[in-house]
Amino acid sequence: MNITNYNNQTFGAKLINTASVGKLTPPTNNYSKRWIGFVQIFPEHEPDLEALGNTVKHWENDKFARNAYYAACKIKNRSSYYAAHKIYALTSQPGNYESLDPDKILGIAHVVPFGKDHLFLEHLQVKPSYIYSSNPEYKGIGTAIIESLKNLCNKISLTSSKEKSVKDFYKKNGFKEIMPDVNAFTWTKDIFDR
Repeated sequence: MNITNYNNQTFGAKLINTASVGKLTPPTNNYSKRWIGFVQIFPEHEPDLEALGNTVKHWENDKFARNAYYAACKIKNRSSYYAAHKIYALTSQPGNYESLDPDKILGIAHVVPFGKDHLFLEHLQVKPSYIYSSNPEYKGIGTAIIESLKNLCNKISLTSSKEKSVKDFYKKNGFKEIMPDVNAFTWTKDIFDR
């Protein structure tokens, strides 16, 4: 008798690494360094998908998080097209990542493996209220996500939106524009960084 086990049980978001961000310290309005969690979200784990969905639902002026949530739903539904896609989040939650608090999610990344040690960054979204605030509670979220992704591979490619501020963000984080006016960028790990 041949018994196949289809139990693909997942236990929730998994800490990948900790990342450094700036945390506002009232009343001085200065930022101090804080280490927070960079986690992989597992859409097959219903609480992870629900936390991601609730995050997206409450982020006004969101441009890309909804797309990452859509991809997560496709991953959960075992779409063959999205089989290799991965969703990551930066969270200020101090632990217990298998029960993500949507209010603690500060940023979301959606990536696709693009060859050996190469990721394509489909979407990156920082909590929109932080982007448009002069004194956000946390700053450096996008950079912390990028630095965490750089630890997972040797090369990252992406197509950015056309806003100058977005292009400048990627350049500041070590990405090179492939061709002017194409909005395509790539970052390659320096061989001496190993």
